[in-house]
This record gives sequence, C-alpha cells and structure tokens, in this order.
Amino acid sequence: WIFRGGLGEASLSQASSKRKKSINQLSKNGEHYRKLWMATFSEKSYLEETIDIDDIASRYEIAGGAILNVVQYCSLMAISRNDTCIRNDDLIEGIRREFEKEGRVFV
Repeated sequence: WIFRGGLGEASLSQASSKRKKSINQLSKNGEHYRKLWMATFSEKSYLEETIDIDDIASRYEIAGGAILNVVQYCSLMAISRNDTCIRNDDLIEGIRREFEKEGRVFV
C-alpha cells in the first residue's frame, strides 16, 4: 500500500471497515462468490482436476481485487511452465500470499 501523508488513522480505519463489510456481504452470497472466481480465470486456461472452486470460495473469504491477484499469480505460474493449466498448489499459494499481504492468518 502507498499512503499519502495527509491521511489520518480515521481514514484508514474507515477504509478498512468498508473492506471488511464488503467481504462479509460477499461471503453471505456463496454463489456470487463462486461466480466471481470462475469469471476471473481466462477462457484459455483450465483448472487442474483437484481444484474445487466451491470449496475455495467457501473456505477463503477474500475480496474481488485479491481474487484477481490470485488468478494473475496462477496465470503467471502457468506461463512460466509454458502451460495453460491452473494448478491447485499455485492457487493455494496465491491465496496464502494475499492473506499475508492483508496481515491475515492463512489456515
């Protein structure tokens, strides 16, 4: 994150509260959350058979921007292997990295 010097704790706290609220609203609607995951992957890629998007969507509550970051990470890993397969290990690692960026515990 890049913070401007003029932002006070109240602004940061308010932004954090809005993000938590949006995550909570999203997690209440599991089908929407699953669709968000699926819509983010490229049509040119395919998911490894062991990936269960329903399980991922219900187990890991992360916002849309973080989902995009995870998918980009997975895509870059696939490209580095000269492949179009999104691997479960890369997906989990991408989620772990996003949790770490947010200061959250990854389980």
